[in-house]
Amino acid sequence: MQACRVVAVLLGLIGFIMMLAAFDKDRFENERLLSLPDGILGVSRQMVMLLASVIYFLVGGGLLWVRDPIGKALLIFWLVLTCVTYWAGLAWLKPHGPCTLIVLVSQKVGLSPKTTGIVWGIFLMGSLAIGMAMMVMEWHRLKQMRMAMFMERYRQFRERGIPFNK
Repeated sequence: MQACRVVAVLLGLIGFIMMLAAFDKDRFENERLLSLPDGILGVSRQMVMLLASVIYFLVGGGLLWVRDPIGKALLIFWLVLTCVTYWAGLAWLKPHGPCTLIVLVSQKVGLSPKTTGIVWGIFLMGSLAIGMAMMVMEWHRLKQMRMAMFMERYRQFRERGIPFNK
């Protein structure tokens, strides 16, 4: 499915931007934000951004490498669940203002934090929709395969003259 490849490439791009933002200590504000501990994980925000960029690279590579549509969909579901859980935890701890990681990424790409957060949310929801579509299509394909196997077995029994219900 081409949409899964698009998601994989976008994950790689997001991971690259996050890695660049993690090493962006040109401005005093960025250096201060990167050195503060993260509210959820307790390590520096720079370490969180590096860890997130590596995870995005790995999930993007997994989407390109894995051939099973259900495996791809599960990777997408795991990524969306992890991001939403992290955002919910940050919103619960600090309900006012945008996520610091989004602020750092938005400074790197030149957008406002609000716009970056909206684009990120749209990307995650689009990825979730693609994962769900993949699951539904695979479920439909497996259902058709089972029906075709049943019909082939039924045809073989009829050709032999064996009653099917015994």
